[in-house]
Amino acid sequence: MLVTLSVTLIVVVVCVILHYEALGLMQWLAGRLHRSSTWHRWHLSIVVCGLFVAHVLEVGLFGLAYLWLNEGDGFGAIAGGRAAGLAECIYFSFTNYTSLGYGDLVPTGPFRFMAGMEALTGLGLITWTASFMYLQMQRLWKHEPL
Repeated sequence: MLVTLSVTLIVVVVCVILHYEALGLMQWLAGRLHRSSTWHRWHLSIVVCGLFVAHVLEVGLFGLAYLWLNEGDGFGAIAGGRAAGLAECIYFSFTNYTSLGYGDLVPTGPFRFMAGMEALTGLGLITWTASFMYLQMQRLWKHEPL
């Protein structure tokens, strides 16, 4: 359990730092696009795509952690139809990160803690993204009213 707890905390911290840096990059990019005459056309699309990539990378980090821990004994497992390979671990990670809910794959043992922490992390980071996008929309509408 201690190994799973440690890996979970490391992945959560890395995801938060990655998300912070992605938001910073998107803010910098939005500032650069704001100076352009056509910034309003591409601004939000680029920011949304950039943050979408950040979320996919964060899901991938958790997926790799599940895969790595699944190889060992006693760290937890993903129960379901077939052996948990990379694709299954990423899929399982998406269901946790987005709080979609369990279907064919469910966590067992210490993975239950990791899955819960991933859901909490995903909720926080998705909310952070929504808040950031709200601020970007406010900025856009201030300069380009509907």
